[in-house]
Amino acid sequence: MVIWTPGDPPPPELEAFHFFDWVTHSIAITCYEVACHRDILDIEGVEYIVSIGTLSPDESLTGRPTTWVRDIEDATPDVDLGEITRAVDAIRELSHRGRTLVHCAAGVSRSPGLVTIALCLDNGWDWDQAKTQVQYTRRATNIHPLTETRLKEWLGINRQG
Repeated sequence: MVIWTPGDPPPPELEAFHFFDWVTHSIAITCYEVACHRDILDIEGVEYIVSIGTLSPDESLTGRPTTWVRDIEDATPDVDLGEITRAVDAIRELSHRGRTLVHCAAGVSRSPGLVTIALCLDNGWDWDQAKTQVQYTRRATNIHPLTETRLKEWLGINRQG
């Protein structure tokens, strides 16, 4: 049995394996733990990182520019709409430039929810259509109901204006 060491060229059986769930060709979702590993970021071809919540890998360790939106930590309705805007704008802008990784602590609720909004805006989809795409590619998706309510509220406001 061959054991792969980070830094070595990946063996053929690892070529098909992905450490992240790629929702589109340029947007991936993962958890904080995986987002901290430079070798994994290299293998996946990540160019940018968007960190959601209190955890963000240090740019000196990842070697990637990181946009950190700290104030989207919990699943309450009082999450600031401006912080949601900041996160969505970062995801959209960076993913149009290159391969972008979006993560929160577990990569289950906040990051899939914000990626869902980005897909709505980029593709003209409604929430359910975009969420279905995210769930199809990120099977661990489980957007907290309060987070979903707040994100849908943001989407409704921003689609009107």
